[in-house]
Amino acid sequence: MLGVKNMATCLRLCLAFLLGCFLLSGARAIAAPEPSQALYDALVAKAESGDTTIDYAALRLSYTRTDHYEPYPGSAIELMLKAFNAMQAKDCPAAIDSARASLKLNYVDFRVHEILADCLEKTGDTAGRDRELATSAGLVKALLASGVGKSPLTAYKVVTISEEYFILEAYYGAHRGSQSLINGEDGHMYDCLTGTTAKGEEIALYFNIDTIFGAERKMFGLSQ
Repeated sequence: MLGVKNMATCLRLCLAFLLGCFLLSGARAIAAPEPSQALYDALVAKAESGDTTIDYAALRLSYTRTDHYEPYPGSAIELMLKAFNAMQAKDCPAAIDSARASLKLNYVDFRVHEILADCLEKTGDTAGRDRELATSAGLVKALLASGVGKSPLTAYKVVTISEEYFILEAYYGAHRGSQSLINGEDGHMYDCLTGTTAKGEEIALYFNIDTIFGAERKMFGLSQ
């Protein structure tokens, strides 16, 4: 196995920090910039410079306009798992290399920033650690602010399938059950994931997958 269960545990331990950052500031009504490759590149450059004031929601959406957007697990996820396994083996140089290679393909995967932060701390790079933790927290905050997930109307807006599983398994601490695709009467596409929490409670969460569905149709040469 690739250590996915251990990674979920690691993410849950980091979640307290991320949720604290989520509650630090209220939402402000600001016109959303148009997602684009150029905006993605600019925001990544700012994040890499240590700027923690960037629009993380715009960064997430702009990732979907890049030529290396992967809505489903692909090369970036493989590199993330390689980085995680190296981190678990206490091989931080290898973990850092794989994490950075993964981020070149997908900078919005907050799990990779957490892995990188962990290893940068071990190498004594506290500034790098703080930068990666801030980026991870900003991305999680933007994801959680995109919805509530209790109904299609309040669905979380995800840009990758992995974000659905993070919310269900790490945020809600639930074991994954069924997954169903819903063609909403409002013209939007949704995933509904069910799960069981540690307390035995059954939950159902809704995710708006218009971006993912659109990318899939484009992949197969279908109209949007």
